[in-house]
Amino acid sequence: MKLVKLAIWVFVAGISLFAAVGIFFSAASVERGGGPGAPLEGVAVAVGLQFALIAAGVFACCIIFRPKELTESPPRLVIAIVLALGIAVSLRVALYRTGLFEMRVVVVDSAGHPIPGVKVSWDGSQFGEGLGNYNSVATGSGLTSSDGSIAFSAHHPHRIDLVLAFSAESKASVMIEPSGRTYGHIVRPDERVAVRSVTPFQMHFDSIMVPNTGDVTLEIKRL
Repeated sequence: MKLVKLAIWVFVAGISLFAAVGIFFSAASVERGGGPGAPLEGVAVAVGLQFALIAAGVFACCIIFRPKELTESPPRLVIAIVLALGIAVSLRVALYRTGLFEMRVVVVDSAGHPIPGVKVSWDGSQFGEGLGNYNSVATGSGLTSSDGSIAFSAHHPHRIDLVLAFSAESKASVMIEPSGRTYGHIVRPDERVAVRSVTPFQMHFDSIMVPNTGDVTLEIKRL
């Protein structure tokens, strides 16, 4: 029981210290001035600093109310640190796997026939930094198969930019943005293609919102 108590203390103290320092450094690195994300960047920094202060307060409480076993048994402390690291890694893997899904794109012509050999490039925005980076696919590209499809792994909090090269002169783009509390995706095609969700979807203003019910399949029709 003492070992479990010590492991929990190490885990809480380590996570709170990591969160406080990480958020403070992230806030300090935010570009000053009216950038493209202003004023939302300022709001995000303000909220982040509040979380950093809370994390710092939790770490201070951990130091003030540290268990006496911390100095009484160094071998037990080492084992507790290993257990705490195991908990942290398990949570990291669980969080990563929770939002992972497969994005499948099917490219068809105006008559609905599949178009093989279309080069599809994707660029998934990074979600988090450092150990908190949940990015599962940064960039990639490939050709559609005989059934006009191509698939790749992504993460629900991503924004994904797709570029379809029908030829060297003819290209189209589709932006897929995360939205909503459950990270559904709003699909925004340009005027050269139309997008239909093969997975269950609902209309969201003038776009398609695909909820994160699992893997996503989009049919992109060349106009």
